[in-house]
Amino acid sequence: AVSEEERTCRGKAIECISIIGLSVGKEIFIDDAKECMNALLQISSTKMDPDDTVKEYIQEAIGRICRALGNDFYPYLSSIVPTILSLLSVLPKPLTDDEEDLTITMMSNGQYVGLKTSLLEDQEKALDLLIIIIEVLKENYKDYIQATATAVLPMLNYELSDEIKQKALTAISELIEAARILSEKTDNNKTMLHAILTAAAEKVLKSLSETKLDDNYEYILDVMIIESNGLYMCLQKAGANVLPDGTLKLFFNQIFKLLECSTDRRIVYNQKKNNEDVDEDELLIIDREEELEQNYRTNLLDILGVLIKYHSTQFLNTCCEICIAFINNYLSSPNAEDVALALYVCDDLLEFLQENSVCLWEYFMNPLLLNINHTDDKVKQAACYGVIQAAKIESFNKYANIAVEYLLKLIHQNTSSKKPKEFISAIDNAVAALGDVVLMHTSKFNNAEELIKVWLNNLPIKEDDAEGRRVHKNLIDLVSQNHPLLFGKDNSNTAKIS
Repeated sequence: AVSEEERTCRGKAIECISIIGLSVGKEIFIDDAKECMNALLQISSTKMDPDDTVKEYIQEAIGRICRALGNDFYPYLSSIVPTILSLLSVLPKPLTDDEEDLTITMMSNGQYVGLKTSLLEDQEKALDLLIIIIEVLKENYKDYIQATATAVLPMLNYELSDEIKQKALTAISELIEAARILSEKTDNNKTMLHAILTAAAEKVLKSLSETKLDDNYEYILDVMIIESNGLYMCLQKAGANVLPDGTLKLFFNQIFKLLECSTDRRIVYNQKKNNEDVDEDELLIIDREEELEQNYRTNLLDILGVLIKYHSTQFLNTCCEICIAFINNYLSSPNAEDVALALYVCDDLLEFLQENSVCLWEYFMNPLLLNINHTDDKVKQAACYGVIQAAKIESFNKYANIAVEYLLKLIHQNTSSKKPKEFISAIDNAVAALGDVVLMHTSKFNNAEELIKVWLNNLPIKEDDAEGRRVHKNLIDLVSQNHPLLFGKDNSNTAKIS
């Protein structure tokens, strides 16, 4: 094919057969897939113009065929993966005067570097294909895990393209999952898994720690959100007990430090808002920056949660003092956002440590319960969610009555139909918590039937989708069990349930 029209026609034909193959499935497609892959590899081996549209069609088709064949795609890796890794290994270089069509950026040391824009686009598409291959083959990608990590890890600090940085993080998270599954199915040796996870985490945490927010807050925060979310994905897919005590403690210290830096930036936002020259458009930008900052903090909290979840014993032995110091400091803050942040950490302790969190309750349980009736809706919601998690634990028995007292006080404030979403979400969590505490600790209440009536009268959950699904499913289960407490004396609650 020579003309643009002919190249597009070839590309569409390639696209068509790959879509058909993915639609009909491996059993029907497998023989044709071999012939198709051989043709695609042969076309790929010929010299093509950088802007040849067929290249993109081929890569997307190979991705679909990989999904269609599953593990039977393995024989083609030797022809595809080395080429991808070679392309990804080309890093930005210092500028020279005779180069054109470059994407350029300035490094932190003041040096300008660049890369051919067409090459940058090829790298992005190559990462897309690599992610699909690793995701599909998982542990069967074992022969290429180390080489891929070597090629992709440097891209976590990619300066030229945030899209490439994001996709590199996704590729590393898929590699980590592949290494974990390989370890679980073979000798349980986590050396390679630990090496990739630690290298990725160190790069991301170093980048986040060294990032300085200049006038372009919004762009930089977007990058920080990409990095922190990528780190969360890596830790989530790594699974349990990968990090040694020293590394875990270091990571906890760094995450808490990043949270403190994030909350300290409120001063900057307030200064910008209070500037007498600020106009309405600038105020909208500042609001957007604060929203991004909150998203970033949420990602950091997710990282803390996954570290606690998968390293619970190590956390209790080596890191809980750091955590409790942070909680105590932020619970005593006059700022509601700080209090909510501390409560989110408490919620993680309750959710992921469960019974093992009881030894820490003396530090935070009473403040958590008191904050059910805080003036700020986000604080209320965080406190109520903590009760939902604590109610699952038998030792919460001794707090059950006081918890219900505070919950009822909040629920009885729900007298108006026009309330902010944050308030409705807090009420939703209070209602969910009330049902959980009474149903799981029934023996602590002389008026359990009356409390269940209050619970039913405040259903359904309106704003919190996750709690709504859980609570409503629980209600259906109780109905199917003919739970006597649910239906009440003489089945007095039947009309409400139906």
